[in-house]
Amino acid sequence: MSVYNPRHPHTCVIFRVVGEDEFSGGTKVVLYEGACRKFNTRNARTSERALMSQYTLSIPAIVQARAGDRVEVTDYVGKFEGGITEVGAGNWGTNIYFNDSKR
Repeated sequence: MSVYNPRHPHTCVIFRVVGEDEFSGGTKVVLYEGACRKFNTRNARTSERALMSQYTLSIPAIVQARAGDRVEVTDYVGKFEGGITEVGAGNWGTNIYFNDSKR
């Protein structure tokens, strides 16, 4: 399914890794791939080990993701990857909150 919506100009993949352990990278199960809109939820903050930012993805579909799942987002600046911290779904779609870490 292809969605064109200028309100959702970015692309994202929401996925879950199943069966990951110290011996195997697990299997990537894609939950959603398509249009989204990434925006800052909080300003960047630093710790002694990493620069972390919290972002929100607005997705024009219902995505059955949960905390601990992963995201890959491509916007006009570049590619972002992170871990999902919270998910909210409603009749307008899904909001996914995630942290992006750069080391």
